[in-house]
Amino acid sequence: MKIKQLVSVLLLCLLWVSPAMAFDFNELFGSDLLFEVAEEEERPSLAETMLINEGVKVGGKYNLSVSSDWNFKDDKYSNRFRTNLSGNLFLDARPDPNYRVFANVQVNYGQGIYLSELFSDFNYQDKIFFRGGKQTINWGVGYFFSPADVINVGKIYPQNPEEPVEEPVEGPIALKINMPVDIHNYYLYLLFNDVEEINQIAIAPKVEFVVGRSEVGLGGYYQKEQAPRLMATISSSIKGVSLFGEAMISNGSDKRFLEKEQLFFKGTVGARFSRTDPQGLFSVAAAAQYYYNGEYLRDQSLLSNPVVVDLSLSTEDPRYDDLIDTGRHYFAATASWNKLLNTDYTLSGFWLGNLSDNSGKASATLSFSGFEELVPSIGISKTYGEPGSEFVRFTEAATTIFFNVSLGSGSF
Repeated sequence: MKIKQLVSVLLLCLLWVSPAMAFDFNELFGSDLLFEVAEEEERPSLAETMLINEGVKVGGKYNLSVSSDWNFKDDKYSNRFRTNLSGNLFLDARPDPNYRVFANVQVNYGQGIYLSELFSDFNYQDKIFFRGGKQTINWGVGYFFSPADVINVGKIYPQNPEEPVEEPVEGPIALKINMPVDIHNYYLYLLFNDVEEINQIAIAPKVEFVVGRSEVGLGGYYQKEQAPRLMATISSSIKGVSLFGEAMISNGSDKRFLEKEQLFFKGTVGARFSRTDPQGLFSVAAAAQYYYNGEYLRDQSLLSNPVVVDLSLSTEDPRYDDLIDTGRHYFAATASWNKLLNTDYTLSGFWLGNLSDNSGKASATLSFSGFEELVPSIGISKTYGEPGSEFVRFTEAATTIFFNVSLGSGSF
């Protein structure tokens, strides 16, 4: 199938979303900025003044929490206590307006320290912009699932998509080239992860452009001995509700249990919403997303093979990823009521389900923030499904009551 035909298919899958996203730049600056400068005195421009950092900016996040949970499986009962210590530290230096260096280190007690990002930004005559190094690349617009994210080494952790501590989204070593044209953007990525020969470098072009009040993205990915992919994204809004969609087509699959000479399609649509009334009594937020996985496992009998399942328990085995996202249809949703009725309590709920094998996870949490840096929370979660289904593949269906206390967590 030709490239033009693949792009046409992606656009037809996504452009049904009503374009209604608006960007208002008129109120960005409320007044003029006036400077009195002596004729003989040379001062940097306002842009240069804003871009240059005096010294190095250092910051990060810190998280310490303890938790205990009580698991009930039929007539069985078990208890577990855990201590979680994690965080990150970043360094941001911009010695001049045309050059910047950024580094980000992730720390997780018991799992080690690893470099999340390390890159530099530079440009050519303020027309072509470069970023070289290890970097997170945001191609997708999805919240829980992102099939269009064909570059990052890691993946979104659906149970905590905004701050995925347990499964961080990890980016590759790459060179990003960006050329803005009016309000549109053209990108070219050269990816160097695990490259030993020059012909193994992956190439990924992408364009982002505005259609009405919506933003559309089109991109592709090619690397020797891997399945080539085309992707498309769209984001918009209608009456305060953010809408998004993604689609991906690959010629073959990198999963070992699937046919290599076949087209595979993945797609997702979703929405996000938040609103706070003037009195602050109803500060609510919600998100929902459907995901179609065209790379689902056709032969479900493999899931009952003890050898395959045992191997999948090791993340070093290449077949491990083949047993993740094995279903064809998924749905996820979350909702929260922050500071409910102007109190220090927050109530939230979450559900993630594999609609193909009727397995999934659901939870509800109540937290209290009246103690400043000490935030206790209590909740209940339920894992359900038949033996061998995705969410009870390595355990049994269970109900869990959990208690967690965050101790001095925060940003700096």
